[in-house]
Amino acid sequence: MGARGSTGWEGHQQLQAAQAGLCSGTLAPARALATDQPLRGQALLMLARHDLGAGRLRRALQAGQQALQAFEADGDMASEVATLAVLAQALSGLGRNEEAVEAALLGVRLGDLLPRGPQHMAQQQAQQQALGMACLWARRFDAAEAALTQALVAGSGGRGTTGASDVVPTSANAASLQLAWLDLLRLFDERYFSGTMPEGAALSQRLARCGGLAAASPAMLAGIAPDPSPGAWCARALLGCWQGRLDAAQADRAGLAALASSGPHDGLAEPLLHWVQAELAWAQHDLAAALHEATALIDSASAGEFEQLAFIGHALLGQIYRAQGQGLLALDEERRRRRREQRLQGITLDSRHRVVQAQLDVRASRHSLQQLADRSQELERLSFEDSLTQIANRRCFEQRLSASLGDGLDPQQPLCLALIDLDDFKRINDQHSHAAGDEVLKAVAQAIRSAVRDADLPARFGGDEFVVLFPHTALDTAQRVCERIQAKVSQLSWQHLGAGLRIGASIGVAQARPGDTPAGLVQRSDHAMFQAKHQGLGLAA
Repeated sequence: MGARGSTGWEGHQQLQAAQAGLCSGTLAPARALATDQPLRGQALLMLARHDLGAGRLRRALQAGQQALQAFEADGDMASEVATLAVLAQALSGLGRNEEAVEAALLGVRLGDLLPRGPQHMAQQQAQQQALGMACLWARRFDAAEAALTQALVAGSGGRGTTGASDVVPTSANAASLQLAWLDLLRLFDERYFSGTMPEGAALSQRLARCGGLAAASPAMLAGIAPDPSPGAWCARALLGCWQGRLDAAQADRAGLAALASSGPHDGLAEPLLHWVQAELAWAQHDLAAALHEATALIDSASAGEFEQLAFIGHALLGQIYRAQGQGLLALDEERRRRRREQRLQGITLDSRHRVVQAQLDVRASRHSLQQLADRSQELERLSFEDSLTQIANRRCFEQRLSASLGDGLDPQQPLCLALIDLDDFKRINDQHSHAAGDEVLKAVAQAIRSAVRDADLPARFGGDEFVVLFPHTALDTAQRVCERIQAKVSQLSWQHLGAGLRIGASIGVAQARPGDTPAGLVQRSDHAMFQAKHQGLGLAA
């Protein structure tokens, strides 16, 4: 069926026919509409949602981006808001967390500008769910809980909830189960950082609130699970493993295995099944089988484009290696996870600022300049500043590094890079709390800022790692500045956080070479830092 730019009732019929074709597995009508105006945007959004539900996240992202451009050109803000939720889901599943949060946050803010009407509550729920899940996978748990709670209230018709035993309406099942996954990931991360599994009562209560899971509407895990059933079976099975109720976990594993073998969930059930089987094997002290299943989790998640589950697989492998006493293998697995993160950062580096700026430029023609200035300032801050330490974030650093290396190196204008890792930082979190760890990171960031020169760029690279970019600086000068950084860090007082607490920093410095890529220079700095750490040098070049 070919579209000829039809509008009104004829266009409505064409869109209905295209939707019916997608439901029956026929993509041609929707693709035909996606080539012609004025139905192009709606057809592209339809295709994006279809690909998202089928687990084809990269295709969903591409179609969603094209749909967003079409709606911007048409001035259709309501459809832009709906498209931003789809983009946030696809980006989140692909592991592009900061882009996902930006898309979801922009969708929420634009949704607030739309007129109130019968569809507003449903739109609000969808936007808050997208924001909640984007924050969840970015490990911003407090922000995720606030957004998902708002989505739950919207899905309950604005009535709110009264207790853990309440069964929420079907329209709010997705948000309720997403809140359960929030607690699940909190538990997983707590075990990763502390080595012991915390109490799972909150997760038990939230799972009990999820009524009619098998029949709930799609979009259980925005950006990961297009249907609630795999996530529900997985969450219950994992909780059973962690609480020592292995018979119950086995029963839920069997339900998840049935979904994986039936094939309606387009590959999501398979990686979740490997996760459950890895946890079961670990709980049964079969570490060889646990390692095998964790490796299979990474492989199946990678094949299915579910980057978030692949990261879980890497973390799980590291934990199992540590349980075996294989510290070096655990460290190798952490480095593989870090390389995966760096690859994803490379994918997002050039796209994020252009997307945000394009959205703001479109808004300029429809809203007051002051509103746009306020929003632009906030988004700019989120894009370039680390919210905890108030110094530049990794995105800002990588953009500056790419620009510095982009046109080749001038021998008269050398460039150096230092990678700084805090020694034994995990012990601080374990023995003094994560709040103490945050205080340490903020204080160290300010010490680094005070030690570098005005032209240098200090940034938080991730976790307890910092970087400093030294433009127009030779290696010996960069080393002297790094010695000043080490002195500043060593002079910091931590008595208010805990008696005997001391912080040191291992620093690796590398000078850029002709033909260097950003990844290559970072890797050499990383290697020098590990050499300094393992040899007790403090500073290595």
